[in-house]
Amino acid sequence: MDNNNQNTGVFINGKAQIAEMLPLLTPEERSRLLNNIRMRNKELADELQAESITIFSMMDLEDNDLKTIMKYINAPVFGIALKPFSYMEKKRILSIADRSYAEETFRAMTATLTDEEKAIKSAGERLKRVLVSLARKRMIDLQ
Repeated sequence: MDNNNQNTGVFINGKAQIAEMLPLLTPEERSRLLNNIRMRNKELADELQAESITIFSMMDLEDNDLKTIMKYINAPVFGIALKPFSYMEKKRILSIADRSYAEETFRAMTATLTDEEKAIKSAGERLKRVLVSLARKRMIDLQ
């Protein structure tokens, strides 16, 4: 009886274990694993991909995908969400943005906020929703 419960537990927790593992994989490994899962269960693969996306996932994207993201998130929110990124990551993103968008993003990025931690978290959550939505619609390639 206990053996059956343990086996069932492994299957129940399989999804959670894969979700925890995905961010640790290289983009190529993640893509291969999700494509294999997608062949058997598209919904599960989409759900796992959405769970594994972080705002830092966008740094694996091509420049044209980053430009697509900028069309769907306003510059001040994007700037606040970028605060925890490295100098080089911020530089890369700002360098491909249109000048006015980049300037507005930079102003938000460098602004002093009253509750900065809360603002960064909220902006990051908004950015993640945009990333997940665009990835589901296949408008960006986040694999």
